[in-house]
Amino acid sequence: MNPAATATDLLQQAGATTNSVERRTLLEQAEVAARHASDWLDIADAWAVAGDRNAAERCLAAGLRHSDDGIGDYRRAAATWLHQLADRQAAVRTMDTLEKTFASRPDTAGYEWRLLAEGYAEILKDTAAVRRCLDSASAVASTADDLCSLAKGFAELLGDRVVASQLVERAERLAASAEDTHGGSSYWTVANTWKDFEDLHRARACFHAGLAKATDVQACLTIAAGWASHEEPEGSHLLEIRGCLRKARSLATSFDDWYELADTTRQFDRDRDEVRSCLEQARRRATEPAERRKLARALRDWLGDEVDAAALGPRGLTPAELAPPGPSPLGWPRDAGALFDWLRTRIDQSTLESIAEADYGNDRDDHLAVLLDIWRTGLVPVPLEWHPHEVLALRHWDEGLAVDHVARAFCCTLLCLPELAGDGREHDLGSTFAVLAESCIVLGPEALARLAGLLIAFLDGHGGCDDEVHAFATLALLIVGARIDARDERLEALAGRLLALEAGLAQRDSYPHPEHGFVLGTTFFDQRVQVWRALVRDAFGGLAVAGRPVLAQVVRRLLE
Repeated sequence: MNPAATATDLLQQAGATTNSVERRTLLEQAEVAARHASDWLDIADAWAVAGDRNAAERCLAAGLRHSDDGIGDYRRAAATWLHQLADRQAAVRTMDTLEKTFASRPDTAGYEWRLLAEGYAEILKDTAAVRRCLDSASAVASTADDLCSLAKGFAELLGDRVVASQLVERAERLAASAEDTHGGSSYWTVANTWKDFEDLHRARACFHAGLAKATDVQACLTIAAGWASHEEPEGSHLLEIRGCLRKARSLATSFDDWYELADTTRQFDRDRDEVRSCLEQARRRATEPAERRKLARALRDWLGDEVDAAALGPRGLTPAELAPPGPSPLGWPRDAGALFDWLRTRIDQSTLESIAEADYGNDRDDHLAVLLDIWRTGLVPVPLEWHPHEVLALRHWDEGLAVDHVARAFCCTLLCLPELAGDGREHDLGSTFAVLAESCIVLGPEALARLAGLLIAFLDGHGGCDDEVHAFATLALLIVGARIDARDERLEALAGRLLALEAGLAQRDSYPHPEHGFVLGTTFFDQRVQVWRALVRDAFGGLAVAGRPVLAQVVRRLLE
């Protein structure tokens, strides 16, 4: 199986060719591959450059049909109408359509109105429309975030500092009067806006007010993070951060309080003794194995203390501890770690470094420290915390011809394994199974055979997953089994299991996306439907099912 070229792949190929016929063919193929609004808008731009106005207009319309009222999509479409197709009226209609949509919705956020106003300013140079958007939004704004977003619009787009300051003052009053200020974030938003307006005195006063009002650890830590983002000459902000941390310590009562305090102290104060002191307080309150594992990892990664970390116990679990290997009633051996260990031998440090940088380089070193430890020890953090969950989740969305399938399979496997403990963070296992299966098919029979062992761990009940996850794990195993040996006698019973799971889901929850068909329509997590369809076509198209009536029924329904 060769993964399909994405619209982006085909656009790159079209841009590289000098043959006009070949370019047209590639752009037509890109339209077939397009799935997102951004795909259609990119293709529209390419058609416009190629001189085909009708095709460009067709793709612009498709892009907005696929948009979820995203301001970026409408701004891009308006810019293409104006600059590529020289049709100002169409550009105005595009922006006006979104403005009417925003006006009809009671929950349009202030930042959305500001971005719309920016579009009118930057693309159409329409000052009257800018003011109309900002005036109508500010009249109904009811949160500090909305008011501050609109204030920036008045200041930056219209140069109206008087109205802008009035809006920030309204936001400040809202933050002061609200019973719940979202853990200090409203004060941080207002302080940021005052800083943008170069009023540092009012920014500092806002932080002081937020800390005075803080009644829990999280609010104190949020204000500390705000101070850290307002770095001041001679480090005076560090004294303010320490004041926030002192108050947080006076309010801390739970394991989570002290753990978060340690983490914030590590990031902003860098006082190793204070970090250790907070972790010691967290240790006294640790009652769950998962909490002890978190502490062990923090001691090692934050303080380099291997001895104390080891005294707490393992900082992760092996796949065998998550799901003991052994025979399964389904006929395939259960081995949750076989694929993980196989991938660990094929990945290298440079690849792990690229994974760690997936979030635009944010927290790169923290992500990398955990990834390297997993790679070297085979211990999986359970639960899988933000470091490295965020970058694994980002990289598991990789698609197209340039995908590093070892890296993507490693990321997907690490997202799956903690779920076997029943307390992970990955909530879209169905899509993850599809991507993992695709990568393992590319990597070959050894990877596929090992993937079967991981899927069996879920199907044997480890992790306590619901029937939807079991249905997609069963579908993935059916595909994997057919790829390994299309004549495998176990496929018939597995197909029966899939029919039973699907029938239960259909009876209980109906199909949120019936247009996707058998099994695929049973989930709201439908971002990888096209991957599933390609896997199904490749595994079952032309499959000989004579003498296997249940498998024949499943294959027919999947291919409908």
